[in-house]
Amino acid sequence: MNEIEFDILDIITTVVGLEAGTVTKSTSIRDLGVTSMKIVEMILMIEKKYDVEMPDDATYTIETAEQLIAAVQRLIKANQEESLAIN
Repeated sequence: MNEIEFDILDIITTVVGLEAGTVTKSTSIRDLGVTSMKIVEMILMIEKKYDVEMPDDATYTIETAEQLIAAVQRLIKANQEESLAIN
């Protein structure tokens, strides 16, 4: 598990109020009983931590922790590529 995966699983666990290690990449966020407000809270934490901007529809389209991790990794990569292009 890489650092991004670990951090995002930790954010989900923290926001939902579960014990560490309870959430895995295959965990369905909706099955955790997470409200849309909690999903927004997760997204805001992720955006702040990684300096990325999640798409507005992420609240509705991301169903699993793995999908959330993949979305964040794509955004981080895009930001890095953009930074390289500017320099």
